Amino acid sequence: MVAHLAEHTRTEALAHHLRTCQRGEHACRWHPRHRGCDGPMVLLCCRDDSGRLWRLADTCRTCTAATPHAAVVTEPLRHSPAALRPPRLLSPTDPAAGRPGDTVQIDGTSLSTTTRVNFGSAAVIPTSVTATQVTFVVPDSAPCAGQVSVSVTSTTGATSNALPFFVIAPPTTTGLSLTCLPAATGGPVTLLGANFLTGTQVRVGTIGNVAVIPSRPSQVTFTAPANPGRVGTVSAQPVTITIAGGTSRSGTTSIDYYLAPTITSTAPTSGTAEDEITINGTGLVNVDTVTFTDSATATAAAARARCGVGVMAILRPVMRIGARLGALPLPVL
Repeated sequence: MVAHLAEHTRTEALAHHLRTCQRGEHACRWHPRHRGCDGPMVLLCCRDDSGRLWRLADTCRTCTAATPHAAVVTEPLRHSPAALRPPRLLSPTDPAAGRPGDTVQIDGTSLSTTTRVNFGSAAVIPTSVTATQVTFVVPDSAPCAGQVSVSVTSTTGATSNALPFFVIAPPTTTGLSLTCLPAATGGPVTLLGANFLTGTQVRVGTIGNVAVIPSRPSQVTFTAPANPGRVGTVSAQPVTITIAGGTSRSGTTSIDYYLAPTITSTAPTSGTAEDEITINGTGLVNVDTVTFTDSATATAAAARARCGVGVMAILRPVMRIGARLGALPLPVL
């Protein structure tokens, strides 16, 4: 009972030298008369004779001894003046936005007895507490995105005012408008995904960063840089985007840089329709058209099959214009 009543004492405790005996000021109506007040102040809990009315009052040592049906609220049960003041937060949080796992600092007053941080509907144990500052980590249970209210609760059960905090969802990438580019030049590409609006840069693997200003949350167009220093026929480079809420996961989206195809030889060097011709060279990856050109500048399309650094083609008697590869003279017999 004494401990419970102590929780209902004043929230703004007086300094010790300002406390006066409330029993004496009430002209001894609460206890038998004696020679006068004397001794240090204590907090006394007492009831009237009916047992239905309870009082808490600062009381001197002499009046305490003369008061029936009373008990002293001992000092360990009393709270310091700072602890009795309700916690108050000062805006804004630092940072004012973040994602799960980020450390957040709250500044305020009377925070020394904080036991939990109320992050939306989640109760978070603070990582550090002082009289003017509380630090906590944004929980994994935070909503994917949006505003939540942040407050603190003290050992007395008092809850502070609430401050807004914005949860920023990390970006995700789902694909690209182009998945292959010439290594010598690079080119424009549209990155697809979600949560791009606060994006600042797109990173293309080891090649470098490209500054961006997304106008839509689900896509952003950028110019992929050239990749002149690459080695081999194909260089796969992961593409990520960085926003205020972090960086997208690497490895989910990538660009393949290709060397320009070059023909070095054919075998055989002559043939007839339906013959199989092997074309050797470099950069012959993902070839989609093989074209034979005769002396009259007509062209013949050919079926093809990829095989390492060579392409096997079967000459067909169907003529069309267009070529994706460099051409070597190949007589059509």
